This record gives sequence, structure tokens and C-alpha cells, in this order.
Amino acid sequence: SSSVRVGQLEPGGPQPHAIVKSPYHDNAWGMSEGKRLYTAFNCAPCHGVNGGGAIGPALIDDKWIYGAGADQIYATISQGRPNGMPAFGSHLPVQQIWQLVAYVEAMSGQVSPVVAPGRNDDQMAALPENRRSPSRPVQVGSR
Repeated sequence: SSSVRVGQLEPGGPQPHAIVKSPYHDNAWGMSEGKRLYTAFNCAPCHGVNGGGAIGPALIDDKWIYGAGADQIYATISQGRPNGMPAFGSHLPVQQIWQLVAYVEAMSGQVSPVVAPGRNDDQMAALPENRRSPSRPVQVGSR
């Protein structure tokens, strides 16, 4: 019996998921534009004025059905989701979707309070369960 040797390649473990950030993640103007768009596109009737949920899922708690990463939020806004979330990808430029992503991240407490829009964005119960904690800015005068 002859043995056939297959290459030295062996299956590896799962590849780590690259963390994608919104280009407006640390940009106060971009988040403010996202806030404006949230109102302009009438997101509040489903997600609440402050993201607290109404008909649709809340954006300030720690339960995220489709993921709380920027790329996952982008996909939700762009492609829509079953049971009510419309797809906005064919109606909005990429820039505006990223601005909405940044604002949704602000509502869920995933951005620095230094750049968050001028409203009480720290109302969330906890960080989304599938999201690492954001870096907190150092308080001036603290060590």
C-alpha cells in the first residue's frame, strides 16, 4: 500500500473578527449629523426619541439582536432586518449611514462622552453584550 502525503497545511482556528469603527466614532460633528438624521428619517417612532425603544428594539440597552459592532449596525441600517427594519442603503449615501452608526453608538454609550452629542446619552442599562467596553477619557486633574 502506498501512502499519499498531503501538504503540511492544517486547518487553523477561526480567524479573529476585525473591529470596524465608524469614521465618525470620535467625531462630534459626525455624531451630531447622525442625531439630526435620526430625527429626519423618523427613527424615533420605532426606537424611541432617546433610543429607549417603542415598537422596535431599544438602542440604549445591552440586548442587540444583530450585534453592536459598527459594521453590524451599518449592515442593519443599510440592509434592513426582518420584522420591520427597512433597508436604507439604496436611499442614503455611505457617509450618512456612518453618521447614523456613530449616533447609535453614542446612544448605547460606546463613544467617549467628550464627543457624544449634546444630550443625555448615558441612559443605557449596560453596554451591549457583544461589545467590549469603550475607553474612558482621563479626568482632568486625576492620576
